Amino acid sequence: MILYTLVLITTRIVFQLLSIYVVKAFFVQVVTSIGPTQQTFALEPSSRTAVLGDTIILPCRVLHKVGTLQWTKDGFGLGTERDLTGFPRIRMVGSDEEGDFSLQITNVSLDDDATYQCQVGAAQGVKGIRSESATLVVYVPPSAPRILEGSKIRSKAGQKTQLTCVSNGGRPATELTWLDEMGRVVEENIEYTTTLLPDGKRADSSLLWTLILGSHHDGKTLACRAENPALKHPLATTGTLEVLYQPQTVLRASKFPVLEFEDISFSCDVEANPGVFQIKWFKNDEPLTEESFKLSISRVTREMNHDNFTCEATNEIGKNRSSISLDVHYAPTVRVPSETLVADLGQKVYLRCFVDGNPEPRVVWVFQSTGELIGTGEETVILLNTSRQAGQYTCTAKSSGFVELSSNLWLFIRGPPKIHGPSIQYGIKGKEVKLHCVIMSFPEATGMNWEKDSTLLDINITNKYRIDREVLPTSWKYFLTIKDVTAQDFGRYTCTVQNTLGKDSFTISLQMKACEGLEDKTSSYICSVAERIPMLVTLAGIIGGIVLIISITCIVVICLRRSSENKKDQNQQCNWNKHLPPNDHCCDESDLKAEVKTVSSISTSEHEKNWSSKTPTDQPERVTDHFVMDDKEIFHSFKLSPVKDQRRMDHNQDGGKPLPNPNRPEVLMSPMFGTSYPGYYTELVSCSQNSTGRNYLQSTFFLNKTLDTHV
Repeated sequence: MILYTLVLITTRIVFQLLSIYVVKAFFVQVVTSIGPTQQTFALEPSSRTAVLGDTIILPCRVLHKVGTLQWTKDGFGLGTERDLTGFPRIRMVGSDEEGDFSLQITNVSLDDDATYQCQVGAAQGVKGIRSESATLVVYVPPSAPRILEGSKIRSKAGQKTQLTCVSNGGRPATELTWLDEMGRVVEENIEYTTTLLPDGKRADSSLLWTLILGSHHDGKTLACRAENPALKHPLATTGTLEVLYQPQTVLRASKFPVLEFEDISFSCDVEANPGVFQIKWFKNDEPLTEESFKLSISRVTREMNHDNFTCEATNEIGKNRSSISLDVHYAPTVRVPSETLVADLGQKVYLRCFVDGNPEPRVVWVFQSTGELIGTGEETVILLNTSRQAGQYTCTAKSSGFVELSSNLWLFIRGPPKIHGPSIQYGIKGKEVKLHCVIMSFPEATGMNWEKDSTLLDINITNKYRIDREVLPTSWKYFLTIKDVTAQDFGRYTCTVQNTLGKDSFTISLQMKACEGLEDKTSSYICSVAERIPMLVTLAGIIGGIVLIISITCIVVICLRRSSENKKDQNQQCNWNKHLPPNDHCCDESDLKAEVKTVSSISTSEHEKNWSSKTPTDQPERVTDHFVMDDKEIFHSFKLSPVKDQRRMDHNQDGGKPLPNPNRPEVLMSPMFGTSYPGYYTELVSCSQNSTGRNYLQSTFFLNKTLDTHV
């Protein structure tokens, strides 16, 4: 109960206190609303920048303004009136009703660069207020950049050159940049400096560029660029380089490489500032007489390969050279230091050859006995294991574009001598003969002798014999000369040779030649042929005789057969017209053709002679028609046929004309055209066959030298 009473009392006390607080707060609020209103800024100025000559406005707007308003510059009051006396470019703009007292500055100058503040004074019951301070920064455009060394910059190549670009009076200080001849920003070897002017606000800027100019800079243009916030666009200036440099030479060849025996020319291309006043040429540093920009060389040889040709150009600054080493392509050459090598079995043998060529040849060694490739390069090594390795080795050089060349080397194994040669040799009685044998001996032979039928020939006691020696590339050839050969000189001869390692013998049979009477120059050849082909000559004679006998037999048989047939034909009786020559015969058509051919085998004069030789009583009347051949070489050829229409031939009429007396046996013919030669004339004859009663026509054409017969 007591606890309940305490809680109730406490609650009532808290409630009363809250009521008092609320009433008091309400009273204070009422009193306050009835008293003066505090003035405040609706819009305050802020820091900003301006470019010289611009017009700017610093804002200031006040709510519930009751006090006096003014602007201060760096703490100095400018005035309370909207038109600020003493500051013609500065005034407050806006309206009192809106509480707008913004500060306007026209044609901003560097003097306007300051800190500004908008202030409102206190009034009865109202406190004064101040805005945030606003700093006006005035930018001043700099002067255009310029290069202190001028727009034409002259320098020598290789020397250190300093170029300076400046820009003055900028606010803030101007940023300068060098641009090279390619328009690229230069970032190395530069030094940037600024100098503050007495007004403490503007500054001069400078950019130094240190570089070493070369001939490639000559005529190039460099640029300096200036950038500043007061500029709408960067400013720039340029300078042209004139670099003095010694000649830059480039030597060019008309062809490279050049083939041996071709012509070549060199041209010396030169760039220089100032220009070149002298040109010199050198070959392997030896001066030449040519002084122009071109040098010509005729028929280049392999000896000129790798020769240096130099062009030297000179001007006021100095001189320079350019060289070319000739590359002469030529066919390879191959040479072995010795054509023979002698070695022992088990020994290493070095095969060497000297090869020259350009391009560098590929060198190979081949063992000719087997065709095996045994090595490459100018030197190769073989181990001599067997005597089969002895023989000829070939060093071959192969170079692109040229025919390959080779040189041979003989490898011999040291040992006893070996002899070879023809085992049969020939001589002629009464003549001089030379026997020979070929000797291969390594080491060289120490002794040599000839024997006849096992008897040593001593050349010192007789002049009948003589021993000579001929040196061959890989051997020696020994001769035994025998003078005035007799029958006793023919027989067996032995050639014996020895060296420090042994000896060898070779036997030769000297035989007599069959041809003794021939001259020395031809006897060897003719006798050799005679010895080799006697059987062929005999065989050819036999065959020729057989062929001749067969031919004669055939001709005799044919002649006998023709004679028999002619006799049979002549047994048939034929009646001749009185106009035809006597003793002539005509039978059937084939016989008549044979008759015609027989008649045509004699000349015209002979024919006339045969007729004229007869007596007047024996010679009957001949009927002859002569046809004159025209230039067109046309004649009438008449085919023999039985008489059906008796007509005499008229050379002007192809069809002929009727005979005066049809019953009179005259020339009966059928016309047919053909081709012959000018100068013919025709003799026509006819005969009547007893057995059939038919008449046939014979036509023969004669010419002075040639004869053509048509039947």
